[in-house]
Amino acid sequence: MPLRAAVTGGRGFSDRAFVFATFDALHAQRGVSVLISGRCPTGADAHAEAWAEARGIPVEPYPARWEDLVAPGAVVRHRSDGTPYNVLAGFQRNQRMVDEAAIGVLVAFPGGSGTADMAHRCLDAVIEIIDAPPLVWFSVAAGKGCGAVGCSPAGVVVRTCPLYRKMGWVGKPLNDIIRKHRPACTWSRL
Repeated sequence: MPLRAAVTGGRGFSDRAFVFATFDALHAQRGVSVLISGRCPTGADAHAEAWAEARGIPVEPYPARWEDLVAPGAVVRHRSDGTPYNVLAGFQRNQRMVDEAAIGVLVAFPGGSGTADMAHRCLDAVIEIIDAPPLVWFSVAAGKGCGAVGCSPAGVVVRTCPLYRKMGWVGKPLNDIIRKHRPACTWSRL
């Protein structure tokens, strides 16, 4: 079945060769039929779109609507030149992608809050996420919660279930979390 692959990652992510290699491997294994992109003109989105263009794979763009000041939930701020914009447009675009794009897999490159938001939305929607570079996943049970926790190679929590996210685990070292919640915390590597 053709794979609808979405990309997320930081605007400043500059490793074009890594993006190309990641998508080449995914395409060889599963056959990418369309690339779904937030259409950021720099970083992971731009590199992934260049990959798709070079391979003849169509791109389905979902640009953020920064100028839509009347979008439900819009928060209006002003740029240094006085131009108003919707500060939540990127997060709203991420939800549109999850709701409308029929994403088969999200390929997540390093990034900031927008990247984390897209990954969390896909996690909540039970959309497969491929972490590039790969994360180390653990099954963790603490108190009343139980879920999967994805850590960077350095052991910092990068992805988790909504309950642990609300508990403030993202960005914290897993070892510190386990120490804090002992003896109620159990974990195992997946």
